Amino acid sequence: LVRSPQAEVITTVIDKFETAASERATNDSRDIFVLVDESHRSQYGATHALMRRVFPHACYIGFTGTPLLKKEKSTADKFGSFIHTYPIRAAVEDGAVVPLVYEGRLVELEPNQAAIDLWFERVTRELSEDQKLDLKRKFSRRDEVNKAESRIRQIAYDLSEHFRANHQGTGR
Repeated sequence: LVRSPQAEVITTVIDKFETAASERATNDSRDIFVLVDESHRSQYGATHALMRRVFPHACYIGFTGTPLLKKEKSTADKFGSFIHTYPIRAAVEDGAVVPLVYEGRLVELEPNQAAIDLWFERVTRELSEDQKLDLKRKFSRRDEVNKAESRIRQIAYDLSEHFRANHQGTGR
């Protein structure tokens, strides 16, 4: 498609430029626009250079809600100056962005140790003491406990009750 003069519009994913570049496909036309969505994400490795190799004289336009403005990674350096900006302040004023109401919450974990021990003994009865100890160490870690379905249900219930008591019907 890159070499085809009949192709007026080509839509592709960024990975295809690697294939085109490896096949040495190029199109030197100055009548090509390359529109890159999420341009702050994929343009700082070899990909941007591959695109430029395939379409060396194209007009590149990058779209991003979060342009990179660092010296070593700058969206404007890759695509040129901004055509349009929409600052967060304007988005809030327009109602396109609304405030996020956040309250950190800690749901106390109240494990039923007797039930846990009984279950553990049943499912590990064929294992050696060392294997049982390894499992206990692994599953007593906080991140593993937090993945347990009963823990997730407990957190969901707490969130639901807190929302009903403090926020439901308030519009926030």
